[in-house]
Parts: sequence; structure tokens; C-alpha cells
Amino acid sequence: MNIVWKIKNINALSQYVNVEIATSVSTYHIATLPPNHSCLSYINKMTKSLELGIRRRHVEVSQFNNSEINIPFGLVLEDSKFVEPIPKSTDSVLQSKVDIDKEQEEMFSEEQTINNDLITTIKQKIESNFIDYNDLFKKSFVYVKNPKEEYDINFIITARGRKKFVKPMYESFRTALDRIDKKICFTLVEHDVTSKHKQYCKKNRINYIWIKSKPEEMFNKCLCYNMGFLFTNKAKYYLFHDIDILVQYNFFNKIFDNISNQNCKALQCFQKRRVLYCDNKTTAKLIKRLVDVNHLKLDGKNVDLPRLGGKVMLGAPGGSILVDRKLFVKVGGYDDGLFLSYSPEDSFFWEKLSVFTKICLAENPAIDIFHMYHPPSHNSNPQFHAMRKIYEEFKDLPKAEKKEVIKIRKNYFKKFIK
Repeated sequence: MNIVWKIKNINALSQYVNVEIATSVSTYHIATLPPNHSCLSYINKMTKSLELGIRRRHVEVSQFNNSEINIPFGLVLEDSKFVEPIPKSTDSVLQSKVDIDKEQEEMFSEEQTINNDLITTIKQKIESNFIDYNDLFKKSFVYVKNPKEEYDINFIITARGRKKFVKPMYESFRTALDRIDKKICFTLVEHDVTSKHKQYCKKNRINYIWIKSKPEEMFNKCLCYNMGFLFTNKAKYYLFHDIDILVQYNFFNKIFDNISNQNCKALQCFQKRRVLYCDNKTTAKLIKRLVDVNHLKLDGKNVDLPRLGGKVMLGAPGGSILVDRKLFVKVGGYDDGLFLSYSPEDSFFWEKLSVFTKICLAENPAIDIFHMYHPPSHNSNPQFHAMRKIYEEFKDLPKAEKKEVIKIRKNYFKKFIK
């Protein structure tokens, strides 16, 4: 008799998989595990110890969902503990159960040691890269339109270059702002060798911070977001938004509807975990005001889903995310000491938020936002793989240990909050 060990994605947002065993009679829930190589290793080790000879496919995590792994019949794992086989097995198999209990205990002990080492390593990286924000503030150019005013939303964008995008982005913001009776301010934080956005911000009386960088310094989006939070207007919510993404006229109305309808502390400000991508020609027309963003919609041609190598890519962690002020402080803001340039900083931030709250999606009502075309920057960061490793290590930690790591960052960040 054979059992099919099914590994299925149970929730595209949770990044966890449901492991089930299906027989000809019924299906048994086995465990909920992270969809990474340690999950495969865990399954392999357990079944190998029972001499079941698992024949698993060597697949990447992205191909992991909905794959099926066939193993001969034997003991099953339920709620992370071994139980009697179905049907009853022989004494030799029951002896295997005793052996596996011991091996399981040893494995978990080994895993805990690895986790402790990872926590120590991540903590050291965080602590060794702390930034003195007050000192940096003194060295930066800062303009805040109404410094004592508090707002419903502080809408923060960051910049290095991309000068052609700031005007259409701000105009789409203003159109949306004019249609809602809420207090919302616009903040631009630039990290560059020279100031390229100062004049535009001054002309439009936009909150503006210029953090001067060295020529060899990589862009630090996390630093920009943190400086915008710390040294511009206090708000109930902060909306961290990319400069190359346009919004439509009903954007803020729908944002507050989503907050109300879903009782959000954190909201990704678009539906289905994806932004919509404008092609090069449409982007040029948007910049020249020959096309109105309010007339755009997904058409599969001029406005399409995000793709990589022709394949649709969903699951974006960044682009536009709204966070309650208290929650932002609780997670210690963005990790500007760990991530630079093109890196998984948004994924890391998402993981931290997820420790304390469910991140809602803007689907009640649905929101679409529109990404203006520019050449991809996927290969611009020579440290990307090292930064990706930090994110992966943190992502795989249990929740309690994630909190331990976050606490280090939070306690430091709170020192700078007035």
C-alpha cells in the first residue's frame, strides 16, 4: 500500500505549506512547515529513519507548491509527533518509532543550537551597523512645511536620481488628496551625492530631507524611510511608497475604506500582491501628461502584470505599504544597517510586521497602482546574496526568536523618537 505525501501551499500570504498524507481511504493533516529546504530535509530525515526510502524530487522552493512525494506506507507524523501507523504495524516498526523519537529529539536539539547561532549572528550584524540618526540629521538638509502639525498619513517616498518620476508621482498624489477630507502630508527623502529634488520640493512646499552620500556609497532606502519617520511630521499612519509608482484619484478614499473594513494595522496598498507595470511608451506619455493614470487599467499590453522571463511574478512585499505608527516603532523601523541598494529590505520588513499583525491587502475595496518603466536594477548590488542570506536566516526563525532579534533594533530606534 502506498501513501502520497502531499505538500501544498495553504496560504500564499503566510509563506507556509500544509503537509498531508493521503491514502485510498482518507487524508490526514500532518504538519504546517515553512516551504524551504529545511522542510524537505525534515521530511527526508524522518522517513529515512523509518527506512521508508523516500524518493523526493530535488526542486527549488518556487517549484515546491503542489508537488507530490510518494513514499511507501509506514508511520505518520501528526502535530510534530509520531503516532501509531494505520493500520497497526509489526513490532519492528514500533521499535522504529522508539528510535525515531530519540533521533527527533536529537535533531530538534541540533536545530535549536543552529537557531541560537543564527540569532547571535543577526544581532551582531544589527548592533555593529547602528546609525546615529541625530548626528546624521545635523549633517542633512531638512525642510518640514509645518513641523508641529500632526497628520492622518505621512506619505513618504525616497529618491536617488529618478528625477523625471517625481512630478507625475506628486501630481497623482495631489489628485487623490484633493478628493478626501483627511490630513495627509507628502515627504521626499533623497540619499545622493548632490541634491536633485530640492528645487521641486521647495517650489511645491513638500517636506524634504537630503542625506548627502559619498560617491561610492550605495543608495539606502531603509535609511531614507527611517529619517522621514523620525524628522518630519508625526502621523497616525505612515505610507512608505516608491517614487516610480502612480496612484489613481480614489486611492486615499479606498485606503481608509480598507483600514475600516479590515481593521488594519498594516496594509499593502494594492490588491493581489502585485503592482501593474506600464510599458516604456506608456510611461513616456505619463511623464509628458499625454496619458492620464486615471484612465489606465490592466490590459496585458500597455499595462501588464509583473513578469520575469515572461513568467508572471506575484507576492511583492514592497512598493506601497501603510503602517500604524506604534507598530512601526514596535518593529524598530526599517533595517538600514543590514540592507542597501537592490536587496530584500521590503521582505525583511514584511517578516517583522508579520510577527505582530496580519498584513492586510487592499482588496476591500480593490486598489491598483501603476509602476512606471525603468531599466531593471536586479544586478546592481554586489552584496545582494549576503543580504539575501540574512533575510532567509531571519525568515526561518520561530516567532519567539524573531521577537528577540526585533527587540534589539526596537530598543535602539526608540531612543531617537521625540
